[in-house]
Amino acid sequence: MKASLLLFGFMFMALCSSAQMSVSANLLHEFSIDYKFQDRFRVELGLWPGKFDASKLKPMFKAELLKKDQFDGYVGFGLLGLDPVDLIHIPVGMDFYPLQKKNFSIVLELINEFGSDYNIAGNIGVRYRFADFKKN
Repeated sequence: MKASLLLFGFMFMALCSSAQMSVSANLLHEFSIDYKFQDRFRVELGLWPGKFDASKLKPMFKAELLKKDQFDGYVGFGLLGLDPVDLIHIPVGMDFYPLQKKNFSIVLELINEFGSDYNIAGNIGVRYRFADFKKN
């Protein structure tokens, strides 16, 4: 129930705000949705494969520190699982834009995981950003 409410609230905020919505998938079999606001910050909700419950959710906050024409660099903070929290994630990554329009990006990410053990994982994925939701 908590997972469904969190997902619904996330989608509602994205649709009502002046944010840009995107979806991504990666080699760790994670699917995520996010919205970007103030052209620099992202709030992301990752969904791990398997049963849909609070232990499979991965909420994240990311801030872009580097913005260039062909790529952006970011750092973030997130949790894996909400009931209970299993790991703390600190991702450092880059979005590369192979096309002129910046809707599609290739994502390279280094994830630092803190929990009962420390782990570093590399990740590669793709992200598609939808049109701007700004109200007319």
